[in-house]
Amino acid sequence: AKKFEEQVKEFKTIANNKFKELFKIDSISSLLESFKIKDLYKDEFEKDYVFRNIINDDYKFGKIKDIEFIDDLSESFQYKILNLKNNEIEYIKSSLYSKFEVNLGNLYFFDKEIPLILKNIEFNKDSTDGNYTFLKNNKEKVLKSIKKTKLPLSIDLIKTFKGKDVFLKSKGELKILECTNVDSSNNKYNYSIELMKNHSNDKEKETTKLNLGDLIIRPYNIHSSIGKSSKIKSELELLNWLENNKTRTYFYLKKPVNNIEIGYLQKITKKSFNLDDEKKRLKDKHELITLTIENIFNKTKEIPLKSIDLVSFSYDTGTIQLKSEKSILSKLGYRIIKKLRPQKIIYQ
Repeated sequence: AKKFEEQVKEFKTIANNKFKELFKIDSISSLLESFKIKDLYKDEFEKDYVFRNIINDDYKFGKIKDIEFIDDLSESFQYKILNLKNNEIEYIKSSLYSKFEVNLGNLYFFDKEIPLILKNIEFNKDSTDGNYTFLKNNKEKVLKSIKKTKLPLSIDLIKTFKGKDVFLKSKGELKILECTNVDSSNNKYNYSIELMKNHSNDKEKETTKLNLGDLIIRPYNIHSSIGKSSKIKSELELLNWLENNKTRTYFYLKKPVNNIEIGYLQKITKKSFNLDDEKKRLKDKHELITLTIENIFNKTKEIPLKSIDLVSFSYDTGTIQLKSEKSILSKLGYRIIKKLRPQKIIYQ
């Protein structure tokens, strides 16, 4: 085993040196920093996670404070965490640990049970297992094994949406709405969320109230297809939002190779056209628009909107969909996702 470790270390050294020579750089970590990769993880900072070592099942409970890049191609970066069991700062390699978010004091639904309040996380002596401690009806203690339990997303996540933009996907169209209120006064286990669309006339406002039980919520990762002429107004609203919020975005292009650009939308340019040519105006809407982006290599590129198939980005709310608009087959698919990957979806 020791000889194998030495060979791996030697291979890493050779690979790192070859990479530096190829790209004519002195530091891999500085290169990764220049790609603004940290932007992908900034929403995780100051949140609590349980970390599991994928090799020896060692568990840690900590708050992510930062990520630090390593001068090693095979490792990429490490997490800087505050260990919440001993209150000490630790550094753990991202390649060795999986993680899932936890929130003490929050409500969790397990299937059709009464929601439980997570009160504590306790590991065994060697930190290879342990228990979540929940309270049922605020008095009965319920223990669930960390190793055997797939912890779902807390429904209290929706409380963090208040005052932020959320993305409502309805009939193939992605709409940007502001969450003005989250209410649980009628039933503390079934929140309602109020969404508002601001029009050009500030006095004209539409408010929609939706119950959590009627929704499918996919936090953090948002994506939208591009190219439907009938949806171009909402597509432009989304692109303007990405530009104004300086959001790191993945642009998926309509070609078989080199079909992704990652960067920040800088400008949306609309070409002038003859208003009298109604037929052309309706047919070629996407051909009239060009996006200027600054990619992660700090190079400016112009991309015709007609060549983009999909845009994807991360945000600290998520995508909301109505269950009523989904087919029985789609609902079954969401239930399977909830069962297998409960940290990816809120579906009651």
